Amino acid sequence: MRGRASLLAIVVASLLATASAQPKPERPSGGGPGGGGAGAGDKKPPGSRPGAPPAEGKPPSRPGSGGSLAAGGKLAFDSATGKLKGTWAGAIIPSYRAPMAAPLLGTVGYGTDSKLIYGPFEAGFGAGPTSTSASDARPPYPCKDGSTYSGYCPGGMDVKTCEETLFKTCASGTVRTELFMDECGGHANPYHYHMDPVCLYKPDDPGHSGVVGVMLDGRPLYGRHETTGTAPADLDPCGGHTGTVPAYDSWGIPEGAKIYHYHARTKPPFLLGCYGDETTSSLQHCRRLYQSGTRKCGDGAGVTMSGSVELEYDLWCPCYDSDGKQADGDSDDDKGGVVAAPGLPASPPRPPGLPDGYDTWEEYKKEQDRKAEHAKRDAEKKKEAEEKKKKEAEEKKKEAEDKKKEAEEKKKQAEEKRKKLEEKKKEAEEKRKKLEEERKEAKAKRDAMLAKIADAKAARRAKVLADAAIAGKNATRVKFKKPAPNATAACDLAFAAMPSVNSSKAFCNATETSASSGRRRRILNTEYDVTIEVNPEEVNVTAAVTELQSGGITPTTTQVDPLVALASVDGVDSGDLTALKTEVAGAAEVQAEVAAIEDQVDSTEAEVSDAEAEVKDAEAEADGLQAEADELQAEADELKAEAEYADQVADEEKKKADAAADTVSALPPRSDDEADVDIITTTKPKGGAAGLAGLFTALVATAAALVSVGQIG
Repeated sequence: MRGRASLLAIVVASLLATASAQPKPERPSGGGPGGGGAGAGDKKPPGSRPGAPPAEGKPPSRPGSGGSLAAGGKLAFDSATGKLKGTWAGAIIPSYRAPMAAPLLGTVGYGTDSKLIYGPFEAGFGAGPTSTSASDARPPYPCKDGSTYSGYCPGGMDVKTCEETLFKTCASGTVRTELFMDECGGHANPYHYHMDPVCLYKPDDPGHSGVVGVMLDGRPLYGRHETTGTAPADLDPCGGHTGTVPAYDSWGIPEGAKIYHYHARTKPPFLLGCYGDETTSSLQHCRRLYQSGTRKCGDGAGVTMSGSVELEYDLWCPCYDSDGKQADGDSDDDKGGVVAAPGLPASPPRPPGLPDGYDTWEEYKKEQDRKAEHAKRDAEKKKEAEEKKKKEAEEKKKEAEDKKKEAEEKKKQAEEKRKKLEEKKKEAEEKRKKLEEERKEAKAKRDAMLAKIADAKAARRAKVLADAAIAGKNATRVKFKKPAPNATAACDLAFAAMPSVNSSKAFCNATETSASSGRRRRILNTEYDVTIEVNPEEVNVTAAVTELQSGGITPTTTQVDPLVALASVDGVDSGDLTALKTEVAGAAEVQAEVAAIEDQVDSTEAEVSDAEAEVKDAEAEADGLQAEADELQAEADELKAEAEYADQVADEEKKKADAAADTVSALPPRSDDEADVDIITTTKPKGGAAGLAGLFTALVATAAALVSVGQIG
């Protein structure tokens, strides 16, 4: 009984001390976090957020990362829990429970574009105001004046406060804005978001903003609006609340689902303060999640940014109120805060060396085992992808080699056809020479025949007919009527009407169409029947006829066998004609052979042209296949680099998991005294009479709670 009375006395004393405590004064808004914007004239210039290049001194991203991990994945909405489950950007979702502290640095979630989402903090950069050696400096430096670099932002300060403060601490015009967030709310390489990712949704769209990402606890992240142009008014310090959301078919979120979800904000913590749920309703809830390790809430103090700028800031505490301020967790505004039961420790003893975000080494070991297994699977998948791509490259390379062989074969065939063509041309040339010899013999026979013809006119006609026969042509006979004083004049006028015809290459004969009286014949022209015979090898008959027609003459044309016509020419010796016929027949035979071989030449030339075109097509196709093979090989090499990187990650995660296992195995057995402390929600009493009433109300509530946990019987 004495023990129970002592415990009750402790409870009463604790509550009296609580009631008498005075609230702490609020920090000045002008220099506080989130409240200290740039002064007039030092405002950040519009559009000063070009995409940030890789920061100086930062290690390069892994091969092919481009600021995101494995693109996409598959997520499904679980209506029972209101969470997304599956994988995204290579991570298992969910991999964190709630409520729980989020990583203070590094990945807290992933965007719908698979790029990384970070919390509000950077690790710190530049030279600290108290640095005494080069080893205290952490590039890059945010101020650049000529070739001089300087400036400082401490680790654990939100990026917006850091940016705004630099416009006060750096000399005018020396702030390196390329280190700031770009217009999409992210920066650096690998690219990651710290602030509202406005490029992933349309802030001006009506209604509830769309999905922009998923956090590692499985809760979706939305843009900053709850209704058209209006941000939600009931976000908790984690950055979330419960409400209805629009459909997102890609992840299976139905229209009108009422779930706990996060919203982007323009004030700290921007995207995430902690992994929350329906119970994380106050700043004290959030702050209690960050009470382990060296980086925890409650260590707020003056942060010296330069000789003239000092901020009150609780570094490494991502808990902010709706105005983006780090309100004191013990202020009167924190009603309904979470406190430890009076008389009990505020939190269980923290194992030495335990990383932030974990309550026990067993929990840490479980997480490391999960990460090691995931890294192992990821490495195996990368290796499989590499082997698959490598096989595709080899198959494409073989296809290219086969096509090259096909091209070579076609080229060989084309060369053979070209060789055959040259042989045909040579054969045709020999046939033409033989034809010339045959025609030479025939002309000799012609000349012998003409030498015996006494009449010059008859000899001319015989020559035209003989030349046509030797050329293997029929003679063309053109007839028309022409008035003239005499026959000689009729022929002269006929040739004058056909300027394209050389009279020495044609024969003309004119006869009167009718007889007239002597007197009339002397006065008037007589109409003559004019007959022109030509060798079409030497005279363009078509042009001649056209010329006659243009002069008003209508001629008729007929084809004449020249050898038959020669038999009717006066003075032609029958023996000479027979000898000429023999030579003409021989020439005609050779001429037929020439025509045939020339047809073969034309056909072979067409075949060669087609074959060479096929060669070019096959070579072009082979080149295209080789280019595809090279591209696939490059992809295989890139995947190989990723696989090697994944192997390294898997090895590192395995080492961490093994180290965690060794630590857990070395832990002493856990006693019942180390059980988790029960947390009781109380309302801090006010002063005066109302405070006294509140004190006894709280006393009764506390005593009842202690009875329920077995501390008072």
